[in-house]
Amino acid sequence: MFRGEEAPFDTLGWEGFREGVDDARYLATLLEAMAAATALGEHTALVSQTQQWLDSLDVHADLDAMRQEMAGRIEMLAPGDPGGIGETETWDLEFTGSGNPTLVFTDSGGINSSMYKPDSRFTSPSGTVPGWLTCNGNPGGPLIKNFTTNTKAGGWTAEWAFKGHPTGPLPETLTELVQFSDDTNLISVRYQDDQVQLFGVSGSSSAPVALDVRQEHVYRLVRQPGSDTVELYIDNDRSSPATSLTPDACTLPACDVTNLNHIYAAPSAFESGWDFIRYKGEASLPPDPPPPTAPGIYIPSEVQYGADQQPYSINPAINNYAALSGHPLPDLWQAGDT
Repeated sequence: MFRGEEAPFDTLGWEGFREGVDDARYLATLLEAMAAATALGEHTALVSQTQQWLDSLDVHADLDAMRQEMAGRIEMLAPGDPGGIGETETWDLEFTGSGNPTLVFTDSGGINSSMYKPDSRFTSPSGTVPGWLTCNGNPGGPLIKNFTTNTKAGGWTAEWAFKGHPTGPLPETLTELVQFSDDTNLISVRYQDDQVQLFGVSGSSSAPVALDVRQEHVYRLVRQPGSDTVELYIDNDRSSPATSLTPDACTLPACDVTNLNHIYAAPSAFESGWDFIRYKGEASLPPDPPPPTAPGIYIPSEVQYGADQQPYSINPAINNYAALSGHPLPDLWQAGDT
């Protein structure tokens, strides 16, 4: 950092130092999370696998990928967190992303390793990232479960979280990733690379919602008891639904009484990673948000100097608030130590 006529200005060397400090924070926070999980007897497989991953790192590691992986593991190691938000609720069906999905989605067809990788996130091998299911991008799915517990009269809630492949091609036209029906109506939830939208069986549709499908989002579909409308909440924003739909009547050839009462989800042809999928025969809004914590240090992804100076990019944008918030450097690395 150098003194300027009007104010100090930044340098690449200074930003490199800052990224090194944050790398130490990521590592320290990950080690603390592993120790806390071990003390609680939680996430034993994930702790063991994470230690193996740390032991395999060397000075030639891809630092961007390393930071992203550490942040993801910190979040998965959170106390009492098997893979999502809302774990205090009771669900009629819940797939946490771990293990064989057909043990939960028992009406699925012939699922094999070319379609899904259990306990995996994208390119990681099967069994190495508990709490995630990877859809490989090959045809064959989706996961299916038939039921009779969810009714329009009683109301219901379905919730899922996933993210599209970070670099692979995603559909540029709307593609169904979740289909949910009770005893009266069928709702299709369709995605493309930059939006999500609800559809009925005969052309009815909600307003589209713009979002980045490559980022993980939590989607909660809610039907209040007796309501004609289905509401979609995103990322636990309970203040108002992101969009809603009054589905049209279930009629042939799309559906009739013989093919209602089911959930289809996570088609294998849509290359993506799924954190969890669940539903219950009770209507409930997203849970209250957790109390605020101290914010992490924020450095924008692009640093701008004066009009006569060149901008440059810092990659990745620092910080991952969920991973680093409230976690300064440990005493070992405080200023003044050598």
